[in-house]
Amino acid sequence: MRSIYRLFFLSIVLFTSVSLVYSQETSKEEKRTLKKARKFLANEDFLAAQTNYLKLLTLNSKDPVYNFEGGLSYYFTDFEQSKSVPLFEAALENSTQDTIPELYYYLARAYHINGDFEKSKEAFAHFKPFVKTSTKSGQELMKQSDYYIKISDNGNNYLANKNENTIIKNLGVGINSSYGEYAPIMKKNEQALLFTSRRKNGTSKKLDTDLLPYEDIFVAKLVNNNWQLITDKAELEKYIPKDLNTKKHDAGVVYSSDGNTLYTYKNDLIWKSILENGKWSNLVELDKNINSSQYNIPSVNLSKDGNTIYFVSTRKDGFGGKDIYKSLKSEDGKWNVAENLGD
Repeated sequence: MRSIYRLFFLSIVLFTSVSLVYSQETSKEEKRTLKKARKFLANEDFLAAQTNYLKLLTLNSKDPVYNFEGGLSYYFTDFEQSKSVPLFEAALENSTQDTIPELYYYLARAYHINGDFEKSKEAFAHFKPFVKTSTKSGQELMKQSDYYIKISDNGNNYLANKNENTIIKNLGVGINSSYGEYAPIMKKNEQALLFTSRRKNGTSKKLDTDLLPYEDIFVAKLVNNNWQLITDKAELEKYIPKDLNTKKHDAGVVYSSDGNTLYTYKNDLIWKSILENGKWSNLVELDKNINSSQYNIPSVNLSKDGNTIYFVSTRKDGFGGKDIYKSLKSEDGKWNVAENLGD
């Protein structure tokens, strides 16, 4: 995502010169605010950028540049990305002269994230004629555009055939925050939910390089039909090992089908803990056939009998980027050499 961001960011300056009548009437304060906003945007401090772009939009709500760049400050965050849509739309509506082609790209992606699949396809249709397929970057953009159009079609097909008996319900403020919550896993028959979040009240008080808090694992339980975070340490240790969260990234992955083994992610590796006599063991790395110090292993899943593990990894023998691999457990309990699942 960030490679696309850096590829397009220089276009912002061009957009300013062709689309904005940047007159001498602009106040010094407004110019200073724009300079700060762009500095924050370039440094990927998106929250600070948002504050400054919202200030600019109170001064001039129809300015196409403020709306476009303000939209970018939301689009590149890990939460509240949908807020980029009205800003991109306003930028497009108020582009009275030349319209920056990249605006169509970001609007198309934002529509897709928001579930507006037809609007996404329409925006990509406007964007594709501007792509220079004679260049490598242009070929990659065209490939991406076609891919997102295809998955928008998949989204439409899903919506047309969705099971009306399936209900999607927000679990509420007891679990959800303004930060990202994801990778939920249930502990069988215990109405307990593990999930990963990047929120300010986590174990680490420092921020990662993307200026967001480090990941921590949280546990919630269903009480009187409402989900509530478990904060009592003794209660927590029923579901996760003691002192599981560290000052770096820690994420929940999966329980075994019997609920007695927990697999977690940290240090770009998969670890496991076993529930024995009511206590979770210390975390132990999985075999080197699964883990490698060179390749990120972001997720795993297990067969019901626990003898086959599937995981995602970027490896030299792969087809490019992340691939799915599987490994079988040998009689001595170790994992065999992983096999790529192929094309």
